[in-house]
Amino acid sequence: MDKINIKRDKIIDIFNSSGKESIIYIYENYDTLLKEFRDEEYEKKLYDFYIKTNDYDDYIMKKGHVISEESLNNKMKKIELIQNINCLKNEIKVLNLAFENDMFKGYTMKREHLKSINIYSKKKIKLLWLKNIKEKIIELNKNNIYIGDYNESNFLTDEKYNIKICDLDNLRINDLDFDTKHNFISKFEINCNKKEYIDSYCFNLFTIAFLLRICNDPFYILNSKLPGVLKNKENYEIFESMKYLDDTYQYKFLIDNIK
Repeated sequence: MDKINIKRDKIIDIFNSSGKESIIYIYENYDTLLKEFRDEEYEKKLYDFYIKTNDYDDYIMKKGHVISEESLNNKMKKIELIQNINCLKNEIKVLNLAFENDMFKGYTMKREHLKSINIYSKKKIKLLWLKNIKEKIIELNKNNIYIGDYNESNFLTDEKYNIKICDLDNLRINDLDFDTKHNFISKFEINCNKKEYIDSYCFNLFTIAFLLRICNDPFYILNSKLPGVLKNKENYEIFESMKYLDDTYQYKFLIDNIK
């Protein structure tokens, strides 16, 4: 994969500054995005700016995680692998590794004019998206790749409800682990040793939260009722196995049992 040196004068605008791990810029032209991982210098500037403007609440909203050197190296290895993995070729395209002063900072990617899936959409559309995501999960898992981090902003859709996955740097690929572990991942890893089943569990939690329009907190989700469209004997059994998670958990999807 080609490498570029970040040129600050080529940053056109901020595309998204609310990511916990990164800031995304429109870079060089309106078809390219630069994803730059947060570092201590950026977080210090962010803190100083919001202290001066007395808008501490906004600072808390935009505060992120400083990425460790180990995580940066892990991400770089994964990004270098991505271009040669066939089942990832149709996702958001990574273009170049990005460096500054010989230090790895992030990567550029193709800007696709897509939207994040929306919890306030009609049920029929939400089910279409969920089914499309599930098909991607199965294909990725066959290739020892796992998504783990399920939130609406990681899944982009076009007008025909096709899905593309972004944030590919946080995937688990072969022996390269997730970098930031979503609370779904943490709950699973504490209770179940079947790592190859992690996406089934995390996606089932996401499916319930997405259909019910509730927060992505495992305790809250597992103490809620199944959405009406998922209520049947097979799904109650899966839901119970999620509540009492252990190594008996099976690789099953709630979305498969919609009549």
